[in-house]
Amino acid sequence: MQRRQRFPAMGSQGQGRSPGRRTDGPRRTGPAGDAADEPDRDDRQGRILVVDDNEDCRTALRTFLEASGFLVAEAADGEEAVERARETDPDLILLDIMMPGVDGLEAARRIRRASDVDGVMIVAISAMEGAEKASRAAGCDACVTKPLDMAEFSSRVGRWLSDG
Repeated sequence: MQRRQRFPAMGSQGQGRSPGRRTDGPRRTGPAGDAADEPDRDDRQGRILVVDDNEDCRTALRTFLEASGFLVAEAADGEEAVERARETDPDLILLDIMMPGVDGLEAARRIRRASDVDGVMIVAISAMEGAEKASRAAGCDACVTKPLDMAEFSSRVGRWLSDG
């Protein structure tokens, strides 16, 4: 089985690594100078895919999550969400429901059907009434309501990643 590419930490332009998050530097060594049996930094941090058609919402979530130490990638619609999930192998997908074209519910269904995206936690984010029931039916593991309470949201992200 071929391993998917590394999860990119996305900068403000949507490409490259965020400052301060080097993964290509020297590995830590043990007392005898041998490389420690420690995964690369990418593998020790939560990898989160943020999907929202509203650029301001994506930017706000990305900024908040990166400041909390997570690696973040973005997608602007449901079609791109499926592609990015396959490319980056995220630990958690934060998925807006109401998007033009392929909406979040259909994107969740497609991600669940994709054989190369296995076991990822998908959390729907919506201001839509009845989103909890619809998102669960589409394959989402949880649903949060906009506007987000960032203190509660931060706590929930940690729980979702540890449960996943």
